[in-house]
Amino acid sequence: MIEKEYDKKPLRDVEGLPIGVAKEGTGELVKTVSFIPWGWKEEKEIAKVNEEAKGGLPLGEMITQILVRLLNVWGPYKFQDLDLAERELHLRNSFFADVFIAYILLRIEAMGELVILVFYCPYCGKQINYEVDLRDIDVFVPEIGSVEDAVRRFHVAPPMRIGEAICTYVDLRPMRWEPVHCMPGDLLGTSDPRFLELAFADSVIGAEGVETHGATLMIEERLESLRKIDITRLAGYVDDTAGGPDIGTNLTCPEPKCKKEFRAVSEGAWGYNYFFDSASLPKGR
Repeated sequence: MIEKEYDKKPLRDVEGLPIGVAKEGTGELVKTVSFIPWGWKEEKEIAKVNEEAKGGLPLGEMITQILVRLLNVWGPYKFQDLDLAERELHLRNSFFADVFIAYILLRIEAMGELVILVFYCPYCGKQINYEVDLRDIDVFVPEIGSVEDAVRRFHVAPPMRIGEAICTYVDLRPMRWEPVHCMPGDLLGTSDPRFLELAFADSVIGAEGVETHGATLMIEERLESLRKIDITRLAGYVDDTAGGPDIGTNLTCPEPKCKKEFRAVSEGAWGYNYFFDSASLPKGR
């Protein structure tokens, strides 16, 4: 069980995946990741998958469909030896941190490390085009060797009510990719109840005095018993436990009459249609 905060380091200093993919039987985490070359064949396959989905695929599912086609080695698995259904199953059961980092690493390998992120000042509305070296993104890395080590215990005060139980602690594991793949729309990291319900069910695996009998801890009646403060705290714990990239950016508005400082996430910049398009490249690239 992890008791300390995750280490934070730039992506360029992370060797392979931040958490790792578990070996069947042992739970040992393997951090190896590599890709096949992204050529015309892969380009057509991805375009076809996206076009066949009315209105395009949500972000999570789109990332899944890209990676199952471009990954070569994924932890202990040689992906190109598996059929697409097997690859997708392994990916959806992997940790969110690893899948999203793989998505960023693929962008670096396929199109380079520089990307233009687009922000809008929340005070004056000015558009800000900000050039980022993806290798400088901070990554939260838990120093663990097996799945059993991945659980974190959070002590809560005042106590949290989950169903009929009054809990002074909850146990969480890093969120898997499954909730993100199943997101109804591009809700990653939001406080939308549809995303939080999926994230809580996947990450919150134990709490003081709550018996699961082998089922998920956060069943509907327990979710409905949560107070606003507990919803907010659990959302923070899920975020703290997930690991992976910190995609928020500290900015100062360049507008002379504004100059306000703020922290923001570039909305839409991580979607396939922008992240892997020429619009995301700096001029001259």
